[in-house]
Amino acid sequence: MAGGEYKHIFGQNTSLTNKEESLKRVQIAIVSSVDDPDSLGRIKAAIQGPPQKGGDDGVALSDLAWCYPMVPKFFTSTPKVGEAVFIFILNDKKTHADRLYLGPIISQLNNLNYDSINSTALSPFSFAILNPTSNFETVPALQGVFPLIDDIAIQGRFNTDIILRENEILLRAGKLTQTTPTATNPYNFQFNNTTQGYFHVRNNVYLEPQSTTNTTRAKGSVANIVANKINLITHANGTPQFKVLDQDGQIADDEILNIIQNAHPLVFGDLLVQYLRLFKKAFLSHVHNSYGQAPPTDLTTSGTLSVSDFRKLSDDLEARMLSKNININ
Repeated sequence: MAGGEYKHIFGQNTSLTNKEESLKRVQIAIVSSVDDPDSLGRIKAAIQGPPQKGGDDGVALSDLAWCYPMVPKFFTSTPKVGEAVFIFILNDKKTHADRLYLGPIISQLNNLNYDSINSTALSPFSFAILNPTSNFETVPALQGVFPLIDDIAIQGRFNTDIILRENEILLRAGKLTQTTPTATNPYNFQFNNTTQGYFHVRNNVYLEPQSTTNTTRAKGSVANIVANKINLITHANGTPQFKVLDQDGQIADDEILNIIQNAHPLVFGDLLVQYLRLFKKAFLSHVHNSYGQAPPTDLTTSGTLSVSDFRKLSDDLEARMLSKNININ
């Protein structure tokens, strides 16, 4: 989204930093590089201001101090070049060494994919030039896209999240879909109600419908897997076998298509039982005109099933017995 309106703050400096101020242990910097040759998770970020005040004006990229992440390695989130981060200086005698960083600084959840320091990233602060973009919580088309205020959530950069609620866990991919901004939705995305995939686990829910005879309904837990296609695949001993441990992405796109096309469709158990009962009834209730190759003759006694009816009902069950969207091996 584009930046918000320009701020007008009476009597305050709205620049990123005041170059005349003395050294501060916590600064805001612009990410210049995320390429760490030692894979330590470090970045290079430039603090605006003269070097004698702890800034990096005029300092070449190769000479910028490395900034080590403050977030533990158990959680990985690398800022993008052009985004803002908080820089913590460990030693005011060595302002260009031993820095820590925390970020990226993201103003609003709708800017998770990228929030430039030159746009709205700093809009929550008094020294920012731009105001935040419009409040996404007031847009009906975005209802359900982002976590609620009481949720604990882990947000992906663009289209994924893990949400923890009371007795509920939600893991989603494809929570939003691209769209054209309108008068009622100024954003270029909306809630995805067609192709979203998610795992949903909830506890303390009713497992039985309410009725006049059932006043003490049982409660328990429910796990739901929702997607356009669902594949239940084993590593080994499955038939056929698939490549599900690709080092570049677990399952490659071509292999997903291979699974959809060649894995076994799941059988609907209730329809299979109907088919077997139908078959048993037809088998037990027919006779032959004579010994040899004569076709079966329908019994005319009450409760029997005609061969023609069996053929019609069995064809229908066979057409509906296999899932078109759940595959196994």
